[in-house]
Amino acid sequence: MTIANISRDGMINLQGAKVEPFDRAIITFMLTEKQRVTAIQISSQTGGDGHASFFEAEYAALRDVGLNFLPETFGLLINETADKIPPDIDYVEIDYIQGLLRVFFSETIDSTPKSRVNLSHFTLFDWNHENDFGLTEIFTDPFDPSIQKIAYVTEEDEPYINITLTPPQRWAALLVGDLAWELEGSGGTIPEGRETFLRMKLNEGAMTDIALNNLFGYGVSDVCDIIICASLTNISQPYGPRVVTDPYNTYVPRYVSETLVKVGDQDIAVVGYMKNWYFNGSGINSVPNYMDRAKWVPYNFTTNADCGTHGDENGQGLPIGEHVRGTTSTFYVPPIAGSTIAFTQPSPPGYPWKLCYKFADEPWKIFNNVRLEVKQVMTAITHEYGNDTAAVVNYPKEFRFDGYGLNSNDIISYARFDATEDIDCLDSILGDMNEKFAPGAYNTEYEGALTSTLPSGLSLTSAYNSYMDLPIDTVVSGLIVKATVNFTRLSPVYKPHQLCYKFKNEPPKLYNYFTVEAKQLHSINGTKAIVGSPQTFIFYSQHMTGTAPAGNVGEWDEWKDTGKYSKRRERASRNGSTVVDISIPPPSFKPVSL
Repeated sequence: MTIANISRDGMINLQGAKVEPFDRAIITFMLTEKQRVTAIQISSQTGGDGHASFFEAEYAALRDVGLNFLPETFGLLINETADKIPPDIDYVEIDYIQGLLRVFFSETIDSTPKSRVNLSHFTLFDWNHENDFGLTEIFTDPFDPSIQKIAYVTEEDEPYINITLTPPQRWAALLVGDLAWELEGSGGTIPEGRETFLRMKLNEGAMTDIALNNLFGYGVSDVCDIIICASLTNISQPYGPRVVTDPYNTYVPRYVSETLVKVGDQDIAVVGYMKNWYFNGSGINSVPNYMDRAKWVPYNFTTNADCGTHGDENGQGLPIGEHVRGTTSTFYVPPIAGSTIAFTQPSPPGYPWKLCYKFADEPWKIFNNVRLEVKQVMTAITHEYGNDTAAVVNYPKEFRFDGYGLNSNDIISYARFDATEDIDCLDSILGDMNEKFAPGAYNTEYEGALTSTLPSGLSLTSAYNSYMDLPIDTVVSGLIVKATVNFTRLSPVYKPHQLCYKFKNEPPKLYNYFTVEAKQLHSINGTKAIVGSPQTFIFYSQHMTGTAPAGNVGEWDEWKDTGKYSKRRERASRNGSTVVDISIPPPSFKPVSL
């Protein structure tokens, strides 16, 4: 049995339709939705082609109770009744990963062509009727302006419609989920439960069914106004906004709670030190074929808009490394492996940078509680006396350090002249130049000279040299620290030791431009002299003073040594010795009464 548009064309085969199980002179067929829709399209009623259809049956398709078969029947005109019942929305679903919105109806919707569905009538918003967005905005790809996208409906007449969202529309839906997640995280609740955070409304006339009955309007109230709905047959339906569900749990909160590092502290970096960074949270690198990105931004940034939408602007630190984007401060965050980078600029003292993170193709999001301080030593000079670049072996000397992020209980050590990498500071041969410092298997505590802050009231802007009473030159507004260093190994001539500075829990950083020559006197050619009689002594050392071939390379404590002897004349030799003529003054005697 069939329903024909033109006699004998067999347009609709009734196989699959249900027949009411009653023996009577009327047979009722319950058509499938597909059969019903096609019947409307070939009918003389609204939504049809203007011509009535026909019922047709082959011989023996039916029989009466006397077992007589129905003869072959063709061209039996059907008495048609129009479909006057408007469609209803049954439920709405969303796939946050694919950006697919699916609306299910009580009957088939006319979506061929796709312009039959008016997307300007759709609005989505959160549970408070805020953060709303529509479905008509044109999206221009930020990296390729020639690519433009709009939301579109898949052309297929079904009891549902599929709407593919543009990236910004998907992001807007995700934002509502993020707000709901943050609300619950702070102890708040969402009316009707957490799964109801996204809602949708439609203006009346957004679409029709196959019989051209307009869809009801679904506004912002839970009941249909009696005046508006008086002529409708299904007034008992709620006409408020529809909850948009996520049946496959595609929504994943995207947030960063903290950084993950393999060495040092999570919120500290040192200029020039290569350190691996990854991030802990939810939704990290969760979209296939997209790699997340990160950048650090100024402390006074507080909103997502401050980060920008997709660009690399306002990044700080000018990091270097394999995963840095060109000459910007943005870096990719490869899954699992993380990003190994080194910053080339320090952060302002007291104002650590904040994290902006880009999940897949989404806009930047700021995380105000994920911060980074980048430290750097800027100056290393003697604190009270002597040369900035010289010291005497086994003669403790105070040095003063200035820079970004310096503090008490940092550790000072020195590496040998041929140390070239930060890791050399930890080497038992290259990095063991001063007292109490013995890196390697036999000492895992990494001892060295501890720093201390200057006395109270002495800061980078008000500190004074305690000996010369001169203002201290400073580079930043923070703390100056000092440390007493006792070199136990001398440095070869013209091959000075190099500073290794360890900021608290960070690995030591090698500063090869802050150097100290550790000098040592090996021997003297005499041990006796006569008072008042000039005597020539020869001092043997690698480090020659006076008129050495390359100038004065010695370390002479002018204030502490004055009065110990009279320095008459120095002559530097070329064989590692210095000739000095010394006159020992006669002792002064104080008369006494006998």
